[in-house]
Amino acid sequence: YSPAYSNVFPFLREQYQAAVEDLRVSPASEKESKDPQRKLAEHLVATYWRGEIPLDDPLLVSFWKNASDELRGHVMDFIGRNLKSTGEPLKPDAEERLRALWAARYSVASTAPSKENFQEEISGFGWWFASDQFDEEWISQQYLLALEFGSKTRTHHFVADRLVGLVNHRPLEAL
Repeated sequence: YSPAYSNVFPFLREQYQAAVEDLRVSPASEKESKDPQRKLAEHLVATYWRGEIPLDDPLLVSFWKNASDELRGHVMDFIGRNLKSTGEPLKPDAEERLRALWAARYSVASTAPSKENFQEEISGFGWWFASDQFDEEWISQQYLLALEFGSKTRTHHFVADRLVGLVNHRPLEAL
């Protein structure tokens, strides 16, 4: 139930790596709120978001390779929900890291033989879109790309609210 702590992460790196490797063979827990795989994913992405590990860190590379679409989708949802719930704007370096993460994940998904293996992950971008944390031009373009994977989003009402806010400035994209 605890968040990832910056001062502890370096000491637990081997345990994180073992857990990431275990994703290939261990099924997810039935209880979502107690699922250690989900917490692992949250810890890794939070550590990246804070700039403590780079996007090409072996832990993240292994995570994205070994995680199921459902778990990758949870991570994208987690980022977006946190973006939406924060009361302050993103710091420029954090925004840059999140944009880089999205670009990397979208690139992998868009070049994969089957888009079906990325529907959950890419649909999590709906939360990012709804968060109102990114400039209108970039977020609109990226959300249109995400919609190529289908509109399987759990944030319809938040997305609709964001579209209403965009309709005066970006009517074609909102439509």
